[in-house]
Amino acid sequence: MSSYIHATQRCIATWRFPPTRVVSSSFAAENWGRTVMNARVRVCLVVCSVVFLLGFSLPVWAQNVGSLHGTVLDKSGAAVPDAQVTATEISTDSSRTTKTDSTGAFNFAQVNPGTYHLQIEKPGFKVYLNGKVEVLVATPTNVDAELELGTVSQSRLSPRLCLL
Repeated sequence: MSSYIHATQRCIATWRFPPTRVVSSSFAAENWGRTVMNARVRVCLVVCSVVFLLGFSLPVWAQNVGSLHGTVLDKSGAAVPDAQVTATEISTDSSRTTKTDSTGAFNFAQVNPGTYHLQIEKPGFKVYLNGKVEVLVATPTNVDAELELGTVSQSRLSPRLCLL
């Protein structure tokens, strides 16, 4: 093959995107490697930018919830383990239940903001009722309860009755 380039081929070569020059094959091989490397760098920059932007935007979405936690003690100040704690959102009447741990602590994470009715019960104690617990956005709400000794035959009150 000869290295002669016809005039029409030269014209076509100058109108391609990206514009290229008609040069020897050794220079084209070097330039091709550089173009591939530039494409890899561009792809890496785009991917890193997307990950960076998503990394900062995801925590913002999680800021519309709060938390509700506290400790359940008896009159003498001793922890009450395995007490059943029920938090009921008054506006939707949805409830969540948990048990206290060995230190008497309970925790409701990722709670929607609003007003809650809190009910704590354990056999041998009177039922603790708190009908107005406000949970705010991105703010931990602490409720410490003190249970009194009571009879086992005590009946539970519904959350709606406590508000009347």
